[in-house]
Amino acid sequence: MSGNPRPVTRPEAQHLKKLRCSDCWNPIQVSFKYNRETKETEDFVTCGTPDCPMHGFISQGYVAHRESESIGEYMDAKAALRNVLLKPAPINEAQTLAELGYS
Repeated sequence: MSGNPRPVTRPEAQHLKKLRCSDCWNPIQVSFKYNRETKETEDFVTCGTPDCPMHGFISQGYVAHRESESIGEYMDAKAALRNVLLKPAPINEAQTLAELGYS
């Protein structure tokens, strides 16, 4: 198992399967371990990312909301910086110095 396995009950595991890790936003993985001596199954939830501490859980809806916000912010920044990012590079040293305020 990768990440930090947490023992849970079967109903909790079914619910947590629908959530995501709050640290890396990857899906939660549900796994189990069968004990042959006691003939009991123990359920675990882990994050799919190796070495992720998995401090908590967030909903898939929250992840989708934040991703759509991020796309909107990216589009706003791209439009605001379009003139700066598409500005042609100076051709020679004199033009560079002139742009920096040295004549």
